[in-house]
Amino acid sequence: MKLYIKKLLESGIPPSRILFLTCDDLKDRFELIEVIKNFFQLYGKSGGISYMFIDEITMIQDWQSGIKYLVDIGLLEDCLVVLTGSSAYDLKISSERLPGRKGYNRDLFFLPKGMDTLLSTF
Repeated sequence: MKLYIKKLLESGIPPSRILFLTCDDLKDRFELIEVIKNFFQLYGKSGGISYMFIDEITMIQDWQSGIKYLVDIGLLEDCLVVLTGSSAYDLKISSERLPGRKGYNRDLFFLPKGMDTLLSTF
């Protein structure tokens, strides 16, 4: 993910449109929601796509409810959201609880060495 962020910065994407967040120290989905809301309050939704990279999302119980809420209130509109976690099973099953909220493109699931593919996909 950090290599992709570097690629975005080198291509001229302003840092204010990129969020990298690790969930290791977040206690619950409500804190996740607050951190993301604070990011957008601080930097706004300046024109163009925002990029969110959330690492270890599976550390947060019921994380999909937090993401669903952010989508439903429109905060993640025009955002590319990349979620990673130690449990590929949890990511796959939990993402199925987001019907109609997964954007206009497609969901991509990669095994641990899949970031090389991710970098070439976007």
